[in-house]
Amino acid sequence: MKASNNFCLQCRQATAIILDHEAADKICSECGYSFLDFTQIDSNSVYNTFSASTDEDFDQNPVSEIGDSCEIPKPTDQIVRKPKKGFRLIGTMAEKLGGASPEIKNRAREIYSQVDVLKTCRGRSLNSIMAACLYIASREHQKPKTLQELSKAAIEAPKRINRAIECIKKQLELQIWSVMPQELVERYCKTLGLENSAIEAAKQALHNVEEIDIRRGPKSNLAVIIYMITQLSRDHQVPVREIAKVTEITELTLRKSFHDISPHASYIIPHWYAKEEEIMKIPIPSMSNN
Repeated sequence: MKASNNFCLQCRQATAIILDHEAADKICSECGYSFLDFTQIDSNSVYNTFSASTDEDFDQNPVSEIGDSCEIPKPTDQIVRKPKKGFRLIGTMAEKLGGASPEIKNRAREIYSQVDVLKTCRGRSLNSIMAACLYIASREHQKPKTLQELSKAAIEAPKRINRAIECIKKQLELQIWSVMPQELVERYCKTLGLENSAIEAAKQALHNVEEIDIRRGPKSNLAVIIYMITQLSRDHQVPVREIAKVTEITELTLRKSFHDISPHASYIIPHWYAKEEEIMKIPIPSMSNN
């Protein structure tokens, strides 16, 4: 699929239009409506939104099927609602996230079907709705994705995705469990390229920090632990900027959290990983220049 700027009669403004070459169709990325005359869009547009998902992925959808026998009217300004086009976008986003399981994709499509029937997210962009459905489905199957990961896959701001998530949860009365730091520590460490011994040390340090009364959020604690573990590694030290980016906090938050946690570092960091005198020499995180 490709995206081009075009005037959407439903939104009453120029929006990014997704071109579906396989279906000879075009879809408004904001409201989800599809134009019926594909030939009026510039097929040479260079702005990419989503690559076409495979027919196999789309055909496996157990929630709904799109009939192929409907006759397409002639007027070029006529639009019809095709909510199930969102199913293709869910499949494409899932692939960009590294390939979600069929159960997660199917659950996301179920949620989207309910959202479409109840008009839950009227006025929100299609991309933010699809990302929100994947977010909730992945949480329900205990394979959570972060807002930053979904934002990158959906080409949508995390703030807009989060608003769509809260809207869907409220209207559909969904209860989703919160992600615990223990479920993120291995993913974050592997993303930063830490070796197995460092990952195990981070896991144990995270367990130890929970026994201390520190008034910081779980992600802040985890970011500081990863920073201290990498500083104690002779072969693999990671810049503060990279740690902050992966753990989804600011460098300033990491620095402030370090001041709260560092006095307990000798208790938090397992002694089999580093000696106490090495732990006490961990430097204060430095802020990047840009």
